[in-house]
Amino acid sequence: MTQPSPEQYDQMIDFTIPKYRQLVDECLDVVVHSGVKVNDWIDVGSGTGNMVMTARTVYPDAKYVLLDLSKDMLALAKFKLGDANMRYVWGSSDNMGVVDSSADVVTCIQSNHYYDDAGHANVLAECHRILRPGGILITTENVGARTEAGRKIQRSRLKSFLLENGRNEEEAETFLDRYGVEYKPRSVDEHIRLLEEAGFRDVEVFWMSSAQIGLSATR
Repeated sequence: MTQPSPEQYDQMIDFTIPKYRQLVDECLDVVVHSGVKVNDWIDVGSGTGNMVMTARTVYPDAKYVLLDLSKDMLALAKFKLGDANMRYVWGSSDNMGVVDSSADVVTCIQSNHYYDDAGHANVLAECHRILRPGGILITTENVGARTEAGRKIQRSRLKSFLLENGRNEEEAETFLDRYGVEYKPRSVDEHIRLLEEAGFRDVEVFWMSSAQIGLSATR
């Protein structure tokens, strides 16, 4: 299978995650208004580097670490971002091999939804470990509905989005049937609980859409 170009891969994200670009912009906006002095930024599950590319527009002199389990994604990120102030780390988010207290900002953008609760808890513990005291974590993940009625609405909205962006009926249904099977959407309360149990404080929800949640937390 031919590896997609950065442009092709990013287009796939835009057609899969509703309001993806706005979500990334909101993540950066929270960091800007947090008051944290940003020297070192670690992006966990960095994919093709969209979060770092956006962050660099505001923090061009910061040093960035992009960590991902996919060498192909890291290669695409390096193609887009180059080497200046960038370090690319091939590794798993639940066992990062990154030095303790080495980041002012840690971001996890749509990177942990395949983990069960125990795996997700391990990732958050690692994020807490690598963040400096007073630093900020920004995480976005799929969010689960609280009720069956809410889940039906959520599914209907996401299906409409997929159909409007080029998926056919069968493709949309196949994608939606992954809910709770391949990926694990968690409720708002579950996301907050996992962050607090990992030792984070000042946990806040800054983003909610039909399918995603964004949370900030400090160490």
